Amino acid sequence: MSICRSSKPDRLLGYEGRGKKQEALDLFEEAFDLSPENAVVLSTYGQRLLAKGQKERANEMLESALETFVAEMDSGILRSNDLTRLRPTARLLKRDDVLERLEEWEVQSGSSKTLFSERLLAISTSEEEAVNPD
Repeated sequence: MSICRSSKPDRLLGYEGRGKKQEALDLFEEAFDLSPENAVVLSTYGQRLLAKGQKERANEMLESALETFVAEMDSGILRSNDLTRLRPTARLLKRDDVLERLEEWEVQSGSSKTLFSERLLAISTSEEEAVNPD
């Protein structure tokens, strides 16, 4: 399978869900190489690296994703689909300031929370602690 045929992170997660976790991780790496500033790739790949225990690199990816999502929010081009990745990324990094701004943005833009989708992408408490141990 080539990243050219499956460039969406959700598809890569589905591939991972079929038991091919290392192959999916390799494809995330390829997606990152092709699009290193893509916040969706950064966020999803960062979460997968975190699950593999690669905390430092995961944290770098998640921070970059958060910066990009926030810039998109500030410029008014944040897509509603990106909310399902922005919120969990901000939670993982314990960025309450971003979560508050997101709430304000949602009220101003009339955007509704997509709780069902967020639950599908939820990160366990143990993974949250792995990024930012107290």
